[in-house]
Amino acid sequence: MVFSQGYLRENIIVPQVEELIGYKFNNKKYCWEALQAKGTNGYLLGNKRLALLGDAILRYRLIKAWYPTGSSTEACQNMVSKSVLNTRLGILGKQIGLDNFICTNPSQKGNVQDSQVADAMEALVGAVDEDGGEKALDVVMARLGVVSSSISK
Repeated sequence: MVFSQGYLRENIIVPQVEELIGYKFNNKKYCWEALQAKGTNGYLLGNKRLALLGDAILRYRLIKAWYPTGSSTEACQNMVSKSVLNTRLGILGKQIGLDNFICTNPSQKGNVQDSQVADAMEALVGAVDEDGGEKALDVVMARLGVVSSSISK
């Protein structure tokens, strides 16, 4: 059987990312999609669809954790803004080495932008939610550092 270079890369990269985030995907395609920059490996939009989902999930989970605290809506907005700020997500992603696994557009010559790392972080949240649900997501969000252990369930 002959495998394309993309297939071989997928079978090497996905297990490494699974180890990195502490979650083994049932459907590996979710993880692979989460690692795609725009226009790579047949993904014209890259990971944008999963990143939109992940961004919404991050916001929702943080607000849901905030609600019972009774603190002000301003405090909530500040917490959410700081937690899901792309700059912060990019830093967290680089700290765990996620930038080493993002598939970039050939025109980038392997250079991974901070915004792509942030998008991949959001996309992984969306991917884990789609693949494994809430309990898996709790573990991964804490492991990625996007929520403190006191906020995660």
